[in-house]
Amino acid sequence: MAKQALLVLNAHAGKNSLRSHLLNIIDLFVKEGWNVNVHPTQCQRDAVHAAAAMTKECDLLLVSGGDGTLSEVVTGLMCCQKRPVIGYLPSGTTNDFARTLGLPKKAERAAKLILTEEPIPVDVGSFAEDYFIYIASFGAFTEVSYQTPRRLKKVFGHLAYILEGVKSLGSIHSYYLKIDCDGKRLEGDYIFGMVTNSTSVGGFHFRKQALFDVKLDDGKFEVALIQMPKNAWETQQIIHDLLHQNLNSPYFQILKASKLTIASDQEIPWTLDGEYGGSLKEVTIQNHRHAIRIYGDGPGWFRRKLDNRAEEKREK
Repeated sequence: MAKQALLVLNAHAGKNSLRSHLLNIIDLFVKEGWNVNVHPTQCQRDAVHAAAAMTKECDLLLVSGGDGTLSEVVTGLMCCQKRPVIGYLPSGTTNDFARTLGLPKKAERAAKLILTEEPIPVDVGSFAEDYFIYIASFGAFTEVSYQTPRRLKKVFGHLAYILEGVKSLGSIHSYYLKIDCDGKRLEGDYIFGMVTNSTSVGGFHFRKQALFDVKLDDGKFEVALIQMPKNAWETQQIIHDLLHQNLNSPYFQILKASKLTIASDQEIPWTLDGEYGGSLKEVTIQNHRHAIRIYGDGPGWFRRKLDNRAEEKREK
């Protein structure tokens, strides 16, 4: 009996790069004994319902789209007792979590990785009644990912986020927060905060930063907070430190946590995996260790990265 796979496909993600390769990818799986059913997403959050309703008899759940599509699928799976292994075929604009997993940029090569490698356990975050796979954030720049027009993303790719981010510089304001984090209490004015389980955020890579030391399955989030600058010089210094990934900046607070509660006297707009996550005065964020299994990062990540680069050069 053929093994059952479901492909949840967001055909509008990124620059529609997967369409010309879709039949070849399905053929790769069929040749390996998989029966592949395809579900094209019809609207926002459709992947949540598809993952929750259509994976009961599924052994492998393939996801083609951006990190937002993957996030929706994971949200749907978190409502299920049986959670099939996920194979991610990234075709979005930024693909932060795909970079974290060390996945090849080309979809057919990502498909071959799924067929040859072993899945790894990955933590998932809960946020109030929702979930996220790699980041929950608030404050400066966080609205950029979901306010950037889709047409700009398609034409300019990651540059579109930068252009939209520059426009938001004049509207930065702070939130006075009380943060309970694994038994610790923090208080202060902050312009930005992120709770993440990724080595790439908005195209910025943190793999070489020892302070982050990201492990996808350790039951811990990496938490970064940026304090409110007191003057224009401090604002410039913060921007400089961000662009140069200086996590030792005196304006940044970096810590690890498995659970934290963030409270404010005003509603804070949040972003979950690049999409609007609602505005809340208080929220509890918790790490669910080993909640899913997905093909990607493992002991062979660096070797595969070198192999990917070598093969991509040969294909050009």
